[in-house]
Amino acid sequence: MQDVVTIIYERRAVRKYDDRAVERRVIDELIDASRMAPSDMNLQPWKFYVLAEHDLINAMDAQIRLVANDIYTMPNMTAFL
Repeated sequence: MQDVVTIIYERRAVRKYDDRAVERRVIDELIDASRMAPSDMNLQPWKFYVLAEHDLINAMDAQIRLVANDIYTMPNMTAFL
């Protein structure tokens, strides 16, 4: 149990990334482990997308930023955040 508590307390948010590819083996292992997360009524509504092409990554980044900006600028939205 202490290992889990240590991991939780030592976890850090990362907001700056290297421009290096992640090995497919590592991605597959992380996705496999992610599937083990608990879900409501064991519905497991997981969808994983692996983006490897820089153009696609940049396009998705731009779209996500637009949507996120819309959410944060909606009236009364801060009540939900």
